[in-house]
Amino acid sequence: MPALLAGLGIADLPDFIVGDAIASGEVEVILKDWKQREGAVHLVTPPGGPRPARVEVLADFLAKHFAEGEEAECAGRPARSRCASPSR
Repeated sequence: MPALLAGLGIADLPDFIVGDAIASGEVEVILKDWKQREGAVHLVTPPGGPRPARVEVLADFLAKHFAEGEEAECAGRPARSRCASPSR
């Protein structure tokens, strides 16, 4: 972000990082119609043994959140079922 604020280039950053700078006019949005390609999200945990409850809750939340549009394949499955969409 410091390089962006210094005017040294462009960046593709989430709103929660750059939103205040856009609102204040420190940076401006360019390529307004451009959208980043969809990608995969991976939750990596150590192998073996039970995972802590907080990790299970996060995994279930991520699986549910990112399953939108994938209902036929993923809905209702817990994250540990390895429900995933194919790579593009």
